[in-house]
Amino acid sequence: MTGPIRIQRRLPITVAPTSAEMAAAAARAEVLEAQIRPSVSVRKAAAYVDCDISTIYRALASGALQGHRLGTRSRRVYLDSLQRWQEAGQDMAPAPAPERRRRSLADTASFRAVMARLKAAGV
Repeated sequence: MTGPIRIQRRLPITVAPTSAEMAAAAARAEVLEAQIRPSVSVRKAAAYVDCDISTIYRALASGALQGHRLGTRSRRVYLDSLQRWQEAGQDMAPAPAPERRRRSLADTASFRAVMARLKAAGV
């Protein structure tokens, strides 16, 4: 006689964790909670403290604000760092961006060489 095939399911046997394992799991959960810090985008951080985006980027570069990268280009700012920075006011204000000196065309060696050739040709 052939009839329907009966498949027996085996239920997994579960063993209750020991108190030491539960304590270790709770400790790991606390560490993970401490590592997860809420963050916002640079644009939202600038809106939050009512400043320009470049100010936030300079503060991140100088270390006055803490943040992290998302991917290769996107930056995010930790909210707790942003709140401390705002509460501190001018004490944590980032240094102004350094002025960039643009070289004039007359300072380049190729310009001087071209001018010398033109003078030699009588132009």
